[in-house]
Amino acid sequence: RGAAMPEDDYEDGTSSGEELGDDEGFGDEGSKAYTMNFRMYESQFPEIDDLVMVQVRSVAEMGAYVALLEYNNIEGMILLSELSRRRIRSINKLVRVGKQEVCMVLRV
Repeated sequence: RGAAMPEDDYEDGTSSGEELGDDEGFGDEGSKAYTMNFRMYESQFPEIDDLVMVQVRSVAEMGAYVALLEYNNIEGMILLSELSRRRIRSINKLVRVGKQEVCMVLRV
């Protein structure tokens, strides 16, 4: 039913993928699926000016909390002032929870 994913472990203890149970997988009964819980780069954190894929986790009054998808879903924050150069009337119209975006790293 498909190729098995490697179970390589990184030095810091993170793994390349975790197997889900039968009830959590996609598709027909008995199929196995893997979470996207892995790091694509050797470094634990991105460098300044790197472009990263993020997924918006929650929206707060002062900005948006995101998960860095290429770095084992570590949490990052985008301040309201960094979202747009123009005045933002509603942050919820600009940023949607669950949406994936490309962002540039300004600070680590």
